[in-house]
Amino acid sequence: MINTIIVDDEEYIRKIIKKLLNKENVVTFEASNYNEFIEIFNDINLEGKIVAAIFLDYTLKENESERIIEYLLSINNRPKICLMSGLPTDEIKNGIYFDYYIYKPDLNRSVEIILKNFEDREKENNKSNKDGKS
Repeated sequence: MINTIIVDDEEYIRKIIKKLLNKENVVTFEASNYNEFIEIFNDINLEGKIVAAIFLDYTLKENESERIIEYLLSINNRPKICLMSGLPTDEIKNGIYFDYYIYKPDLNRSVEIILKNFEDREKENNKSNKDGKS
């Protein structure tokens, strides 16, 4: 099972992404800011579950997106960071780390491509686990 957290201060964006991911049986959690994200992320980890991806709005208030990225980069087995913005990538501040970039006007297409990548990786991991147990 793939677990994700969507962090965006715009509820309608969270709902769009959640709807797309839920179609593929991806478990989604929603946060609108840094504090909510930390609480949800820690709760998921306490349950022994792994978060595969964070869909993160680049323009959260008070540099909260940068704080979330810094936190994620400080942990082992960090989830993939899917940074989202209406800005083109050349306007993203230098030094901001992300694994995937979602240009919000292309939201649906971008989420589908990333989801396919996660599904392929999960199938590969499952195959490796089965092969290793033989």
